[in-house]
Amino acid sequence: MKRSRRNHTAAFKAKVALAAIKGEKTLAELSKQFDVHANQITQWKTQLLGGAMGVFLTPAERRETAGPSVKDMQAKIGQLALENELDVDKTQRLQRKHRLQAGAGRRYQQLVLADGDDDAGAPDQIPRKRQQLRRGGGYCA
Repeated sequence: MKRSRRNHTAAFKAKVALAAIKGEKTLAELSKQFDVHANQITQWKTQLLGGAMGVFLTPAERRETAGPSVKDMQAKIGQLALENELDVDKTQRLQRKHRLQAGAGRRYQQLVLADGDDDAGAPDQIPRKRQQLRRGGGYCA
């Protein structure tokens, strides 16, 4: 029959890990004594040795190893969100400008083709026709 999952307290884990660190008994003997698998004892022993340094850390050193504070992270998120909004606005303005320029170019081409002027595309006349298009007026010869 399968045994149900057991949850061990931190005090029990520390007791088993310390017994393993002492080395007075083998892992097999400790496993039998505490009714825990040998791999589990080894894992707790490793965790204890890895976290032993934390016992002697000052509060300032603990904060340094903990990483950035929540306040710092929220400030960074706010900054990145603002930069993202500005980038989106700039992109939308550029897209709008590009659409207007492309639209003005198409209107100009349509007017020139509809007008039937062979010399309508002459370089000296192009700026005047573009000005008329920008003002919203149609092309009149």
